[in-house]
Amino acid sequence: MMHPLPRLVGLVMGLAMSANLALSQTTQAGGSGSPYLLSVSVGIPAAYGETARELYTLGVQWTQWKPGRLSADVAVGTMPRLLANSVLGIGLRGGAALPLELTRGAYLLPSAGVSVIGVAGGGVTDGAYGPHVGLATVLLGQNNLGLRAGATWNLFREAREGVWLLELGVAIRR
Repeated sequence: MMHPLPRLVGLVMGLAMSANLALSQTTQAGGSGSPYLLSVSVGIPAAYGETARELYTLGVQWTQWKPGRLSADVAVGTMPRLLANSVLGIGLRGGAALPLELTRGAYLLPSAGVSVIGVAGGGVTDGAYGPHVGLATVLLGQNNLGLRAGATWNLFREAREGVWLLELGVAIRR
């Protein structure tokens, strides 16, 4: 059976390119000229059909803001519950996003890249890496402050199945 990652990447990028073609005829590239979107979010990981609320994440996302063009996309997060147990867990995502303006102040943000997670403390040091694909929506008000909600699917090399991270946060465009 074919692995689902190539199909999912193809679907997300195909939808993004189709939407980009349609939107480029009606929107101005660059929006208000703001160079980046900064978001702070809370996330819940899910794997093997179960959510892991006790492993919720706090994260920060930075996306280069070039609507209609591939843009750099980076995120870093940690799990406070692990920190409370003297274990440091860090997750990093890096890749590209394609900000697409749906309507004034409403954006679709497909992304793809590589994720890395690492854990250290309590006598344990471990890590994993692998590709990810994601899709977020961003709603911005006139003051460039708004909400970001997204889902990222990570396929860590060591896992039998993909790990989802569902995130909700506050965003500001600068």
